[in-house]
Amino acid sequence: KTSIDQVCDYVDAHLTETIYLTSLEKIANLSARSLQHAFLKRFGCSPMAWVQERRLQLVHEHLLRADPEDSVTQIATSCGFTNLGRFSLCYRHKYGEMPSATLKRIR
Repeated sequence: KTSIDQVCDYVDAHLTETIYLTSLEKIANLSARSLQHAFLKRFGCSPMAWVQERRLQLVHEHLLRADPEDSVTQIATSCGFTNLGRFSLCYRHKYGEMPSATLKRIR
């Protein structure tokens, strides 16, 4: 596995936790600049943007199979988002609707 694969595996295993760029640098054994360049080349974005993208996908999956008592806030925070306003804007940008609309639509 490449160092970027190892970083991706780490991110996927720790999506619900706080992830620091410095941790990803250590896992990849790359400088911040080299890690940024490798992610840009492979994914077209920075490592932290990729982490956010993975978290958005996780929230979307959870919303699509949410239990009646689940809330957007509970799901978003359980998937590692701490700033709910920013989360909602990013979710809307990616999926074309607010997370509450996704939740309402599947109920």
